[in-house]
Amino acid sequence: MKKENIIDSFVSISHIKDHKENEFESVKKISFNDIYKMSQNIEKFKKTNEFKLIFESKNLTKVFYSFLKRDSKFFVPKAVAASSEMNVREFDGGKLTINKSNKNNGTIYINIILNEMIDKSIKKLYVGNEDVFKSLDLLEFIDNQTQVMIKQSDHIYKLIIDPNVEIFIR
Repeated sequence: MKKENIIDSFVSISHIKDHKENEFESVKKISFNDIYKMSQNIEKFKKTNEFKLIFESKNLTKVFYSFLKRDSKFFVPKAVAASSEMNVREFDGGKLTINKSNKNNGTIYINIILNEMIDKSIKKLYVGNEDVFKSLDLLEFIDNQTQVMIKQSDHIYKLIIDPNVEIFIR
């Protein structure tokens, strides 16, 4: 063994102790296939680290939303004319209205009215922007309408009235 190799070996051995104490996080790579699977079964994956990792990257978020948009029965895009609050969001196939309760100031009614007969049951409303993604369970549609009651303090309410979020109904 050469003298330089022996010295390098001793230097490496002396630093092994220091390196064991350092914890290195490995970043898991996410494929488009992984993102597609997560968009198909959000409830199964929404609490995983990989799901959260999607929203740390603008590009991955765009990919996720494009898959979600493609597979949603109805899609409510970002508002064209931005205002501070949106109380009515119209989309191809219907509209979503937000009304405050007359009796209880902290209660909000979200109404979804569809223009066409739905051929499959719609159970979820998903709301998201670049780094936030929330879901809301929907009640059964009767005469192409459903209504959900939420609190004004709920984070999803703040998202729904934000003109810069997209809404997916599936």
